[in-house]
This record gives sequence, structure tokens and C-alpha cells, in this order.
Amino acid sequence: MRSLMKQRKENYEYLKKELTTVLALYGERCLETKNNKISVACTLTALNEKVFVPQGISATFFGSYLFSRRVSGVRVVASSQGKQTNINGSLFANYGSHSDAYPHLPYFTAAASVGQTKEDVALFIARLREAFEHFLKQDPSKLLLQQQMLMLAIEKQQEEEKKKE
Repeated sequence: MRSLMKQRKENYEYLKKELTTVLALYGERCLETKNNKISVACTLTALNEKVFVPQGISATFFGSYLFSRRVSGVRVVASSQGKQTNINGSLFANYGSHSDAYPHLPYFTAAASVGQTKEDVALFIARLREAFEHFLKQDPSKLLLQQQMLMLAIEKQQEEEKKKE
């Protein structure tokens, strides 16, 4: 058990170092979270300004892109753009960011987990780079069209399920 904890701590340092290096290439950075020694929060603000906002794409699409490439555990938090989420009568802006007015939105988190290897971290970094390159090179309007088609398919499926009830 101690060896797994030691490995996790080493992987955290390796993850943070690699993220810092890669994110700098794309105008992003790791956010400072002094008391969190498991996960790293990273900005998506430059990508948001260059790609997501101009094309009307939600930053959360970045997370789903990674997930479809077998990267799990990445959580993307995006601005709710003034909308509020109602949970049992309590209203929250930017739900999921732990603050209504967090200044570094959108961002994503990645973690070093028990059992993870250095090779796992290296593979994640490679797929993360590929994701940044994809979003920066690809015509974002195609991504928006794909997202809209997916949403329509989901809505249609939900309507069909309601009819069956």
C-alpha cells in the first residue's frame, strides 16, 4: 500500500510538470491549488476565446472529446453565462466550479490516482496535446454541427422513451 501511495505522489508531480509544459504551448496554465495533492486544475481560457466562444461551442465539449478517446476522469467546468442552476430552491451560478464568480472559467481537472502508472500519465498528456491540436486546427463550425446533431439525436431518443411510458 505504501508503494502505491508513493507511486501516486510521484505521478502527481510528473503530471503537474508535464501539464505545465504542454499547457504553456497553448497559452494555458495550471491553476495553483496548494492543498490539493491529487488533482490539477488547468485553464481552458485561451482555447475558449479562440475556438469555443466564436463558434458557440460549450467548453464541456473538450471533455467529451477526450472521453471519446478513452481518457476518463477529466472534468471540464464551464461558465453558465449568467444562467443559474436551481437545486432544492438554492440558486448557483457556474455550478460545479465551487464559486459563483470563479475568474478562471472554463477549466479542467486531471488527477493522479492510486494504481496509475507513469506510462498512463504520458498517454494522457499525448491525448491532451492531440485534443488541443484538433480543436485549434479543425474548422470549429464542423464541431458545432456534430454537437447539434448529437443533441437532436438525444432529444429524439428521449421523446421516443416518453412515448413508450
